[in-house]
Amino acid sequence: MFLSASPEQTVLEFYQSSLSEGIHSLKESQIMQSIEIRVKGQIDRDWSDWIGGLVISYTDEGNTILTGQVRDQAALYGLLEKLSNVGMQLLSFTSQRTDASTAKEGRKM
Repeated sequence: MFLSASPEQTVLEFYQSSLSEGIHSLKESQIMQSIEIRVKGQIDRDWSDWIGGLVISYTDEGNTILTGQVRDQAALYGLLEKLSNVGMQLLSFTSQRTDASTAKEGRKM
């Protein structure tokens, strides 16, 4: 699933609108989400623990890509709220459901 935010949307506004459309319904506890979040600007790699151990990388355009796994919707919502609270502008969000028993990459939040 790939979603793209409008330039004026904050991270939190974007996620709330996607929830209202039922895009991110995740109900079984054994299912995780592999995520990729792209934000404008660069987040220092030292922030990895603060954002739940997600892998931080950068694009050639100077933006940040956050990749990894979250255990549930509450963890994802909390992560997006953190990014919003520090004023990060969301460029895109991609998620894919993953069986927790086969998830090997990323870190569980």
